[in-house]
Amino acid sequence: MQRAVRVFDDLESMSLTVAAAVAELAADSTGPFSIALSGGDTPNRLYELLSDESTGIDWKNLHLFWGDERFVPHGDKSSNFGSAKRALLDRIDIPEENIHGIPVDAQAAADAAVIYEKELRDFFGIREDGFPRFDLVLLGLGDDGHTASIFPGDPVIDERKKWVSAVIAPAGVVPAERITLTLPVINSAKAVFFLISGESKADVLHDILFMGRMAEDQYPGARISPDGSLVWFVDRAAYGGDLDS
Repeated sequence: MQRAVRVFDDLESMSLTVAAAVAELAADSTGPFSIALSGGDTPNRLYELLSDESTGIDWKNLHLFWGDERFVPHGDKSSNFGSAKRALLDRIDIPEENIHGIPVDAQAAADAAVIYEKELRDFFGIREDGFPRFDLVLLGLGDDGHTASIFPGDPVIDERKKWVSAVIAPAGVVPAERITLTLPVINSAKAVFFLISGESKADVLHDILFMGRMAEDQYPGARISPDGSLVWFVDRAAYGGDLDS
């Protein structure tokens, strides 16, 4: 694994750099380019930038997936799909069949996880053991060290067979019912980009970047160790220091 940490003055400069990096990866792809999108507020500016024609992205060649989803209708204000739709999907010319949202219309979150894993298996053409190899996975980081919808102490941390799992968020975190890609899927990616913004992330980010094995025991975000490259894109507030980027 190749790991890099890049620090920026603010969310805007960080998002501009990430947008250029995503566009470059997509342009270098010789086949369909698969991205697992992140939820939360931080990536919304990135999505807006990616929708600009100046990126040169050929959206007919991109397939969009989601790293996790809240088990709510896509029109709900907390939906990761809905957030990406407003910031990105509504602004680009992408074939509908290239948009692979998690099926929140299933009867239960567990059913949605099974259906989504089947969709992933069909797309990547994998029927046997093993995991898909996304070209890029975008991730965020919670104040508690969770990433996607993999929370500290949840049994899904130790999942080694399923590609997608239903989870229940810790008490007080809403919506509680969620669906997430598992760690082996994320860690099979060719590239993983973390997007971290805000002072509230500083303590946990410091632990993850500098505490090594101790952090892995405490924070799911510290267990991201992809086969390919890992880049932490961090604004100065989240980095918690005055070092030059």
